[in-house]
Amino acid sequence: MVSTTAVTIYGTDWCGPCKQSKMLCETKDIPYVFINIEEDTDARQMFTNRGFRTVPQIFIGDGHIGGYDDLVAFHSA
Repeated sequence: MVSTTAVTIYGTDWCGPCKQSKMLCETKDIPYVFINIEEDTDARQMFTNRGFRTVPQIFIGDGHIGGYDDLVAFHSA
């Protein structure tokens, strides 16, 4: 079942899996917010504090699901 809760994608503009994550959301009409961690200092601080080292990092609502492959798996279930 596909969630109607907004997806938040933390990433960068140059990241291929970040672009794929946005495309997946757009293709499936899933509402999402993209936050560029290179431009948003608060988001970058959160990213660092949580120990994230790769992009994208994807949340559905308040729950962290992982990266692009995890988003695909979540919306394929």
